[in-house]
Amino acid sequence: MFSIPTTSWPVWVLLVSVTLVLTTRVDDLVAQGQGPPSNALTLFHLAEEARYQGDASTAEVWLRHAVELDPAATTLRLEWASVLLQLGRTETAAEALSELLDTIYELELDEPKRAASYHRLQAIVASQRGDHDAAIELYERAARFAPRDIRLRFQLIGLHRARGSNAGTLTHLKTAADLRPQSVELRVEVGRLTLALEQWSEAEGHFRTAVAMDAVNTGAWQGLGQALVAQGRLAAGEEALLTGITEIPESAPLHEQLGDVLYEQDRLEAALAAYRKAAELTRADSSDLQAKIDRAEAGLIE
Repeated sequence: MFSIPTTSWPVWVLLVSVTLVLTTRVDDLVAQGQGPPSNALTLFHLAEEARYQGDASTAEVWLRHAVELDPAATTLRLEWASVLLQLGRTETAAEALSELLDTIYELELDEPKRAASYHRLQAIVASQRGDHDAAIELYERAARFAPRDIRLRFQLIGLHRARGSNAGTLTHLKTAADLRPQSVELRVEVGRLTLALEQWSEAEGHFRTAVAMDAVNTGAWQGLGQALVAQGRLAAGEEALLTGITEIPESAPLHEQLGDVLYEQDRLEAALAAYRKAAELTRADSSDLQAKIDRAEAGLIE
């Protein structure tokens, strides 16, 4: 059965394969009246080179012949299905994958990465057929067998968002943030979604992590202020926003948000000053911000 070469292969075999990859082309062989090379491994290398060159059609030819030579080779069949899907040949890809149905349980037990590839490809088939519910279920299966594959997480984040499922989106956003702990943007996204789900305390924790990672991230300070105010902790929210302004003094959104917190505490003069500073820093006219200024001025007159 076909398998990817390892260091157990003789050096001369690898050298011959590389030479073939670099020198052989489909049109050359056709012009010479030759058929495809008889070795499945060589065909696999030729297909990989074709894909590298952006020639998916040629890669499909090599992989199809390779599968004919070694029908039980899981990797070959998965690669072939992948190229078929790239070419938009959905039903042929589905047929190719159907040959693995009897072995998928063994793959899930012994080769989880290949099982994940199988489920991911089946998900693409379902998506191309317009069955988005099935696609989500299959991507979820793929993620179970490749839990550290962040591309699967991003795919699922997009799918759950498109379906309006905040809970599903949050599950994979959290995992993505854990897989990329250095990403402030992902941590802020997790915080924003927990805010949307009214999980105030958890949101606070995510935003505190974000500001500790990057003290000049406006979104992180905004989120922290929102999470604290939502818990009724106005003084703490004000303090967080003032700290954020100290770090990012030219941030119009932070000055405006500070004005909101001050206005809610009926500190109209301080709120007006914050709003005016936000307006000074805002490049474009904002009717909403002007309305807040007018409201604070009216309150002071009264």
